[in-house]
Amino acid sequence: MTVKGKNINVDIQMEHLKIEILGELLFEGELYEKITVDESLWTLETYKGKKMLDINLVKWPKMMHWWDCIIKGHQKINTKKINPETSNISDLDDDLKPTVEKMMFDM
Repeated sequence: MTVKGKNINVDIQMEHLKIEILGELLFEGELYEKITVDESLWTLETYKGKKMLDINLVKWPKMMHWWDCIIKGHQKINTKKINPETSNISDLDDDLKPTVEKMMFDM
């Protein structure tokens, strides 16, 4: 059976995430920290011919630190090993430049 968006139930709460596909529980757990529910979303994408569930959780209130994990009780990652890509502001989209410049100024 082909899974469609209507077959998926993603319940995103401030401190909890639950995913059901075709009426069966796929995943459920308490989030590591709070999120902003109104800004978080999910989409069903096709990648290399396969369906992929993409979930975007927005940290509350726009926290700028790494989480040790997504779900409490899951294995923690070593955030000190994460090396974010560096980029120049000139490489950014014109709409995004002012936001990044403001973030840099605020920091």
